[in-house]
Amino acid sequence: MSSTMKYILSLSLFVLFTGITGCHEPELNEPAKVHVEKTAAKNIPTEMVEVPENSATLPTTLGKSNGILVANTMVYDFGKVEPNQKINGEFILTNEGKQPVKMKQKVRTSCSCVAMPTLEKLELAPGESGKLTFVYTTKTTPGTIMQRLYIDVTEGSPKVLPLALKTEVQKVITVEPDTLTFKLESNAPQAIEFTLNALDKKPFLITSINGLGTQSSTTYDKDKSAATQKVTATFAPEDLRKHPKGWLFINTNHPKATSLRVPFETTLPFAVRPPSKQMMNVQPGKVYKSKIHILSNYNTEFEIGKVTSENNYATMTKTTKTKGGYILDVEFVLPEDKSPKYFRDYLHVEIKDHPMDMQKVLFYGTTQQ
Repeated sequence: MSSTMKYILSLSLFVLFTGITGCHEPELNEPAKVHVEKTAAKNIPTEMVEVPENSATLPTTLGKSNGILVANTMVYDFGKVEPNQKINGEFILTNEGKQPVKMKQKVRTSCSCVAMPTLEKLELAPGESGKLTFVYTTKTTPGTIMQRLYIDVTEGSPKVLPLALKTEVQKVITVEPDTLTFKLESNAPQAIEFTLNALDKKPFLITSINGLGTQSSTTYDKDKSAATQKVTATFAPEDLRKHPKGWLFINTNHPKATSLRVPFETTLPFAVRPPSKQMMNVQPGKVYKSKIHILSNYNTEFEIGKVTSENNYATMTKTTKTKGGYILDVEFVLPEDKSPKYFRDYLHVEIKDHPMDMQKVLFYGTTQQ
């Protein structure tokens, strides 16, 4: 039987690209209490890491031939924290093996927000413990955030010990509504007003707003310092068609909320299902049939216009009207004199009286070699 067991360590790869800005220096706190994660978070990748069966205690027969480095917890949970705050933290590392463990002095981190990671000892004798201390600066964007540290082991196992830091950054400025929603029922610009409220009642200035398209704009009082700010965002239809979903990035001079993100989403007038068709081992000259659905998201009547194919591989053979849209029967034929290993073709479907809402379906795949 192996002297170690392989366990799955789940580490979040959620990475927010919002940096810490401004000259405000957060206060330095005492180490936060450690909460040991008992269950893995959902929807996050996993890494296979060779760690002891139990990170606190080990069977006496384990690690006879090498050193084994374990931590008192694999996830250091700070719990609820304020934005842009400096916090001291530490892990306790123990050699649970029968031989010494040696580590590299440099501890790798996933973010510059984890500063000064310092190993108290670079070598641990069997049964000996040492601290890994660090200073973590919390993000300014609210939400659950995970960061990571990596200890490289030169003698002993595992070769890399990954550790995680978890924070739940609290909101300081709220946005109402929290998501901007649009419908393109006309070609007129779409305007929506939203409000920013500082929960601590401290006045702030909006310094900039980014994330809009080239034809869109925002209106707000650039000289007004207040705990409540109103903003009107006006989006051009062409920008919403190009980018139906996205974020507005708002910068302020509030010391604990220097950056905010406001999501927006658009319900476009029409939709195509499926938007793409993958075809594998296609035989040139053979006819492949498929059905394409064109739907109205607003439940309005419409008519199909001209249907064309970029490379003439796809051809519409029949149109059937259904409740809320149409079903298009499409035949796909790759010419016998053209047998590239990889192919692609777009089927363009025009909507009568809606020139800006043309739908397209991507056909792509490989040929039979």
